[in-house]
Amino acid sequence: MKNQWILLVLIHIVFAFPVKASKLVELKVLDNQILMLHFKDGEVIRRDDGKGNCAFMGHCHHPDGSEAIYFGTPLDTVLMTHTESFVITSPNDKNYKRKGKSPQAVFRKSKLNGMTLSHWDDQALPKGDYVYNHTMEHFLYLQLPEPLAEGKTYTLQILPHHETEVVPTTFVFDIFLLPSEAIHTNIVGYNPDNQQFSADLYHWMGNGGARDYSSFEGNRVFLLNTTTGKKTEAGEVTFWKNSSTEANDYNFTASDVWNIDFTGNFTEGTYKLAVEGVGCSQPFKISRNVYYEPYRISTLGFFYMRLGQNSPNINPRPRLPLFIPEIDKTTVPITTLHPYHEAWEDIRMRKTDPWDHPVEFEPYTTGKFNNNAWGGHSDAYDWDKRLPHVSTIYDMLLSFILTDGVLNDDNLGIAESGNGIPDLLDEARYEVDSWLRLRDGKGYAHGITCP
Repeated sequence: MKNQWILLVLIHIVFAFPVKASKLVELKVLDNQILMLHFKDGEVIRRDDGKGNCAFMGHCHHPDGSEAIYFGTPLDTVLMTHTESFVITSPNDKNYKRKGKSPQAVFRKSKLNGMTLSHWDDQALPKGDYVYNHTMEHFLYLQLPEPLAEGKTYTLQILPHHETEVVPTTFVFDIFLLPSEAIHTNIVGYNPDNQQFSADLYHWMGNGGARDYSSFEGNRVFLLNTTTGKKTEAGEVTFWKNSSTEANDYNFTASDVWNIDFTGNFTEGTYKLAVEGVGCSQPFKISRNVYYEPYRISTLGFFYMRLGQNSPNINPRPRLPLFIPEIDKTTVPITTLHPYHEAWEDIRMRKTDPWDHPVEFEPYTTGKFNNNAWGGHSDAYDWDKRLPHVSTIYDMLLSFILTDGVLNDDNLGIAESGNGIPDLLDEARYEVDSWLRLRDGKGYAHGITCP
């Protein structure tokens, strides 16, 4: 009795004087046997107001440009993987009544969720001696002793001696209401004329490995119309393929993959895909013009990566400075240094990326200038352009060819919209023109360094 009283006092003290600590951002149900907890130790806030000496400049990080915000004590990743740290109770599931039950196992994966960087190009610092701050997020996977029952209510409690900002979390297990991170649909949407719609079921749980959904094979797949509430049985879980490597020999899923494909004649609208015993997807649309908006945004994205686009009447205005010779006092010296030069590898070893260090090109200047060298697209927020960037031409033209010219919109909001030529071709031509301008009389340059 005395020990119980001491425990009650300690619990009261913990809740009366809460400490700042890692936050429980969200509780999700991965499926009826796994709960998924998402914690954040902090986050990075970035300033992007276009002001200060570093505004619009690549590889230049203003000291006030970003800030790492820490919530307090980081998550104790050892203590929080003890099964006795958690208790699951239920008022109407007999398996979890009375004192409740702890999970059988707790798995974890952790990763960076924000990073700040300063002194990127400080010549006084040795190579790679940058100043970093970062914040972390964590995902805990609680393997339950008994499966959750459809329609039953559950409460997860985390014992109060853990330095985490949490409160008891209650939820109803309903596969049509609880999104699962294991369900992978095309969140852009689907065209109803296809009639065959593909989706996947898989998840990697960090040190818990890949979630094994073999026992879910044969479970029903439903399509929920989020407007009408109508539920249609549309398929079942089937095994697709073993875990394997893909592009560049990376294994992007780190898991076997199950199909949760669905078929049928569905009217246009907003839907969720739900899997028996698992949960549901995020909402997606079934519509004949479902791909138009992503296409429009991606084309505008290319437009706003343009260098030298002088369009002051377009809002928001394309990026500045223009770096166009004879317009904004830019000069482009012609040098003899290039990626196949004998000195290139030495510079690369000292500076990581020679294109980001124009001072390295100065010993190779010829005394000549290319006053027509401007334009093209950047591949990041820096200003260099190099020969590999030419691949964007093929990327844009290939999508035009594969659709047999269907992507012929001339009203996407770029500078050339309304000129009678598909905006996609205008965007590709902008990159072509910039490379034509790099001719110096003896051939083509390999690119332009950052200013």
